[in-house]
Amino acid sequence: MARLIMHRGPSPGAIYDFSADVVNIGRGVKNDIILHDNDVSREHCRLVRAGGSGEYEIHDLASNNGTFVEGQPVKSTWLLHSGQVIQLGDTIVFEYARIGAGTHSANGANGDTHPSLKDTDEAEAVSPGDKPTPAALSPSGHPYLLMTMGPEIGKTYSLSEPIMTIGRHLSNDIAIQDPEVSRHHLRLRRVNDEHGEFALEDLQTTNGTWINEVELSGTKRLRSNDVIRMGSTVHLQYTWQPYQIRPEFLSAPPFDADPLITDFDTRSVDATKLNNLLSVAKRESTLGTGVAKGGLENHIFIAYARDEWETVVAPLTAQLQDAGMDVWVDQYLMRGENDWMQAIEQALSECRVMVVIVSPHALESRYVRLEYRYFYNREKPIIPLLYRPVAALPPELRRRNGVQYDDSDYKRSFQRLIFEVLYARR
Repeated sequence: MARLIMHRGPSPGAIYDFSADVVNIGRGVKNDIILHDNDVSREHCRLVRAGGSGEYEIHDLASNNGTFVEGQPVKSTWLLHSGQVIQLGDTIVFEYARIGAGTHSANGANGDTHPSLKDTDEAEAVSPGDKPTPAALSPSGHPYLLMTMGPEIGKTYSLSEPIMTIGRHLSNDIAIQDPEVSRHHLRLRRVNDEHGEFALEDLQTTNGTWINEVELSGTKRLRSNDVIRMGSTVHLQYTWQPYQIRPEFLSAPPFDADPLITDFDTRSVDATKLNNLLSVAKRESTLGTGVAKGGLENHIFIAYARDEWETVVAPLTAQLQDAGMDVWVDQYLMRGENDWMQAIEQALSECRVMVVIVSPHALESRYVRLEYRYFYNREKPIIPLLYRPVAALPPELRRRNGVQYDDSDYKRSFQRLIFEVLYARR
């Protein structure tokens, strides 16, 4: 018996077991596996058992957005092997597995050791002295990757899923926009559930992968502080304590004291003063927001500096609306006035996702800081759009999957942002 495990798509973690000789996949109701996603064609692809091997071949059925295995397009047929990644269009990612051949369940528990790991000298247990105790260093109980060289130096990526992919394409769990990074470059697989340790596998990339300047061949278990190099331009450090490696990214930028929140602590946000301020404004305001309670629940809140409205916020708002999304901005309200406070209370409370336009002007604005801190305190999704360079990102924005703005191709930047918004809203 074989199975597909969904890692990205409408039902992450879903498992589809099958044993029939032919399995059809698509959006149409006559398929064996039905996927309700716009990137999936009505009849997208087909799995066919290959002779007596028990493995399956995958056939693309002239789909609109394509079928890919390990990042390579399926043009005719492709014989699958356990552990390979299958992608449908840009939004659906499966892992193909044979039951009893290194599969894992939807809750992330591993089965047998991954076959490629058995052939390496890293498969043995790691001794206690090889790395710090995870529980003492990471409150979330999993490691991170810290970018020490590349397009977003200082950015950290949380390794919290049992299988994660890294590459240039937006369908990866970690998307790195660099020309030397392949469409699908690396796969990380958890090999020790108790301690959250990972092994790394290169996906037959053009520019290669190195660990501590030794070229990666096959699969290798990672140890704390290993340096992963992708091509010649991207370096990632595998670590349990990401904010002690680069201390300049730990401290907040030198903002002036906020006149509304003077005792703000970046590690334990206290929004009491903001809540009090909002409740007073609500009592004093007579105008109202003009939107019924609950009317902003599917909206995207944009936090920005007012003087950047025409250059980036207005075009972004139009692009989001063209994509069928509802957007809330405060452009036509007087910031700081009672009616603005009443309106923003509803927007902050109800909007599902926040986009922060990151620039020096925005991060100097006390209103912008109030807004993203409010979302941060409530663990609501925040997506930074890195519009203009800043000395250092505030801690509340640093651990997010930000989108780099490109002046030469702003529409592509907006498209990537739309993808992140869609993913955050699921």
